[in-house]
Amino acid sequence: MKRGLILTLVTMFCCLGLTHAQDNAEGIKKDLETERQAVMNRDSTAFFKLMNEAPGFSVITVGSGYYRTYDLKAARSSVANGWKRHRTGQANTLKYEDIKSHVVGDRAITEFVKMSLDSNNKLVRQTLETWSLSKNDGSWKIDKIMSVDTSSFNALNPISNSALEQEINTAGYRLLTAKKNEHAIRLFQMNVELFPTWFTYDSLGEAYMINGNKKEAIANYEQSLKLNPQNTNGEAFLKKLKTGK
Repeated sequence: MKRGLILTLVTMFCCLGLTHAQDNAEGIKKDLETERQAVMNRDSTAFFKLMNEAPGFSVITVGSGYYRTYDLKAARSSVANGWKRHRTGQANTLKYEDIKSHVVGDRAITEFVKMSLDSNNKLVRQTLETWSLSKNDGSWKIDKIMSVDTSSFNALNPISNSALEQEINTAGYRLLTAKKNEHAIRLFQMNVELFPTWFTYDSLGEAYMINGNKKEAIANYEQSLKLNPQNTNGEAFLKKLKTGK
């Protein structure tokens, strides 16, 4: 009797947890679809309703040889000016693929590929998107957007994986120089996800070290050295982190 009751309670708990996770995923998918329609229709009102108006809101865009950061005010101005210049739009269709969401409580990270297609279904632009979201009054709001424009590189001479890895890495260090450590860490994390090399783990380790995240810094330097035992720079920083010398 008692065992049956426990099993029933466990089943109910698991079902409730699954339903909650599904609700979160559906809520985030709804935001993605709203954003997609807003961009296609050049509807800035609907677009910015999705954004969290707290002071920490930011947008980071990274492309071939550049990176830009925007707060909410600058993002509004950029969107208004851009959509005014291209009122009819440069793409007839937007497609979002490879959507992955990681939800912990009222916080979430969503990653996906955004593709702009013309009337002939030809790819015009492609970006790798990472959104940080939080739930406010039952609705998901976007706190941060990071967009890596992989199509900004010369279409006649497609960028190699190693060159793209270096571009993202360079942008990450520019953010570190600008004291935007959290943004830099997220960019380096994205680079590790795309290109899990000793080089990207080394950079992520350094960003964590600069930001005071000792445990994470050690873990990433160790992974970098595992992939490349000749990484003397990483070895020196790892020794310093572990011994304080």
